[in-house]
Amino acid sequence: AYPVLFIISLLKIQLGYLVGQWPGNYLMQRLPLGRFLSGTLFLWGVIVFLHCVATKYGGLVVLRLALGTVEAVVVPAIEITLGMFFNREEQSFLQPIFFITCLGAPIPAGFISYGLLFSHSNVRPWKFFMIVNGGLTILLSILTWFYYPNNPAEARFLSLEEKVHVIHRVHESHQSSIEQKQFKKSQFVECLRDPVSWLFALQAFTLMYSNNLNYGQQNLLTTSLGVSDLGSTLVSAAGGGFGVALCIVAHFALKRFPKYLALHGLVWCLFALAGGLGIIFIDWNRKLPLLVCMLIAENTYGITYIIALGWTTSSAAGYTKRLTRNAMFMFGYSVGNFVSPQIWVPSAAPRYYNAWISMIFVSWVG
Repeated sequence: AYPVLFIISLLKIQLGYLVGQWPGNYLMQRLPLGRFLSGTLFLWGVIVFLHCVATKYGGLVVLRLALGTVEAVVVPAIEITLGMFFNREEQSFLQPIFFITCLGAPIPAGFISYGLLFSHSNVRPWKFFMIVNGGLTILLSILTWFYYPNNPAEARFLSLEEKVHVIHRVHESHQSSIEQKQFKKSQFVECLRDPVSWLFALQAFTLMYSNNLNYGQQNLLTTSLGVSDLGSTLVSAAGGGFGVALCIVAHFALKRFPKYLALHGLVWCLFALAGGLGIIFIDWNRKLPLLVCMLIAENTYGITYIIALGWTTSSAAGYTKRLTRNAMFMFGYSVGNFVSPQIWVPSAAPRYYNAWISMIFVSWVG
């Protein structure tokens, strides 16, 4: 029952993502960006805390829906911030550095989970994990309130001369203001009519079609290969370390060849494709090669997503158009994550051939 409940939980989060995209991006444009992000993180932490007091499944459904709603615009807000401080070329090779904190999150989370699973308190280990996670999130929201800049002009860590220089070079790169609090309907309509915007949304959908491999199926697949429940948390941490290493490699590759973003994205999907084919064709008794192929498959295509996420906003001129295209990209992201758990049919365990084949063609070939 636990895998089924976990998948339902992921579906509720992604439904929250869908609900939160458009109003969240609108508020992000109307409100001071740093204050908006801080408030969003604070609500995120509170909702995580409230998981500990939920006593019925219905209450957890509401909390997971709310969690997805507040989480929906955090990444777009940080993407907009990167666009305020760096030009288009810099955004492309800094994107993997920014995402080290995301792909590396399983490292501390894995060790924290591993330690909490040894607890013998009346409080369930997952509740302790929520307390730790929620506490760190609220602490981050407080730091964000005081230190996160609304724009370069308000950045405490820049001198007046540096602020002018940053604003000037970013304006030259994007051909638009660094921040615009007025919602421009013309740019909104232009973005919706631009086929490139829909291609980015489609790319987000196809890549996230396989994202349940990371967050829903990883531990189940690992344990099916013979790894213990406790050991699976350490495998998750090792996967996070592998993801961090890939981000560093991608950073230097993008910095060395900055003009070929599509080619970079293709190469990383080829690695995922190779991992998926290995899972299908390697004998089930060869556990170590299967585990290696799984780690390759689940970590490499994410680099393509990271490249696409920055490319989505850096390729659009006009603040409202960048926000709208970002929202469309995240909408595709949410739909992909909503569909992703459906391809893992329990009767197909442990090989899940249908899921792997569909991920190969939809996500990595697509």
